[in-house]
Amino acid sequence: MKTHELTLNEAYQRLYPLVYQYILTRCSCGEGTADAITADVFYTLHLKWSSLRSHHEKVLTTWVLRAASLLIRKYQRINAKRLALHDDRTEAALAELASDENVALDVEAAERYETLLKTVQAALTPSEWALFEDHYIRGLSNQEIAKNLGITPNALEQRRSRLKKKLRSILSNPSDKHSYHGNII
Repeated sequence: MKTHELTLNEAYQRLYPLVYQYILTRCSCGEGTADAITADVFYTLHLKWSSLRSHHEKVLTTWVLRAASLLIRKYQRINAKRLALHDDRTEAALAELASDENVALDVEAAERYETLLKTVQAALTPSEWALFEDHYIRGLSNQEIAKNLGITPNALEQRRSRLKKKLRSILSNPSDKHSYHGNII
């Protein structure tokens, strides 16, 4: 008795929800990025289909999840490099600022900055912190952030507006002895 051989479209229909959910749970990324990684998995499956088409569905499932795992690692490596590049740019900008204005950047200033970031992180929800990181630390564009979160640019602007209001409240809290006044945001 011959078993039914899946078509590529049938494999896609059956495996897409599983792969997408796998990526969302394994990768700390937004829905837009998870969508892009899932698309890459199925593009790779399409390229390899001639050698995989005769395999049992369990083998295909294992193969696509393994491909997803590899693509998640690739995404994380690229993201880490982008963050490192951003850190390098930040250090270069701070060095330029220090040389231009003869400002001595000392350990105390770095500790105040670290304390500020910890204060902000503790006061924000995980989704607000992710938006704060993407916008203020990583310097991603609005389009990139909206795509990663799977939302429209208008929805992103509303979230950023609420985040700015919350940050102003956090940073100008008069009861906090380490209050940060000024136009930081």
